[in-house]
Amino acid sequence: MDVRRLRYFVEVVDSGGFTAAAGRLHVSQPSISAQIGVLEREVGHRLLDRRARPVRPTSTGAALLAHARRAVDAMDAFAAASDSVRGLVTGDVTVATVAGGPHDWFYDAIAAFHAAHPGVRIRLSEGLSHDIARGVADARVDLAVVGSSGPTAGNAVTVADDVLVAVTAADGAPARPGPFTAAALGGERIVAMLPGTGIREATDAFLAGARGAPPPVVALEVASPAAVLRLVRAGMGVGLVASLAAAGAPGVRVHRLAPGEFRSRLDLVWSSNESPAAVALRDHVRRAVPGASP
Repeated sequence: MDVRRLRYFVEVVDSGGFTAAAGRLHVSQPSISAQIGVLEREVGHRLLDRRARPVRPTSTGAALLAHARRAVDAMDAFAAASDSVRGLVTGDVTVATVAGGPHDWFYDAIAAFHAAHPGVRIRLSEGLSHDIARGVADARVDLAVVGSSGPTAGNAVTVADDVLVAVTAADGAPARPGPFTAAALGGERIVAMLPGTGIREATDAFLAGARGAPPPVVALEVASPAAVLRLVRAGMGVGLVASLAAAGAPGVRVHRLAPGEFRSRLDLVWSSNESPAAVALRDHVRRAVPGASP
């Protein structure tokens, strides 16, 4: 029995129709219909109710479906293992990164991997660190860069470690002497990153140290350090960002915080359930981390 025909059968059931399955498999609709017809003659029974909308399996088709899925999955696993042995890398990899992070090296590494392994389909998205971390934990995301203010744990390596700073508009009030404290910012409008980011965790830890009245108020929440800096330049409040994001930014003054340091870290994290393609990409990206050994 041809596994290709089983794949067509599974895809028609999952897609709900021959046309949709043809689009997902990049073959013609008549070809899928003909091959499933051959499969039905081999089995000796109708496998699909073509009159139903969406198309659904007959009782015989439903009995065969689980076995067909296992056969298709086994063939895919065999193909991936075979490619790995021959030095080829194919498959799908899901990658995510926190928005606005200082990690051009990461995008460069992804692009270089794609050029070297065009058979790997890479899906890349940006989001909040907490959401991305959950995606890695339940294996929906293979590889990611996330922000955190806590210790590195599990399948992770730190790729950047920075200190939180305050920024004010350069054309605003004269610079205050010394570092900023949370209490000294009482009554100020704070421009901060969204909850769920490593920078916001560090921001909340800093603001929690305020003992004055009124306390600082997070009045504006945005998704990127660049947006924080734009709003500060526009006179919308005092921004809190990582020092690397503020370094050299035009139109703002940078101020240290006290007491102590409030740090924000970027970690490269990966799933425990890795395909050969995901392993290859993870190893490639780890070698591209700034300061990593070749």
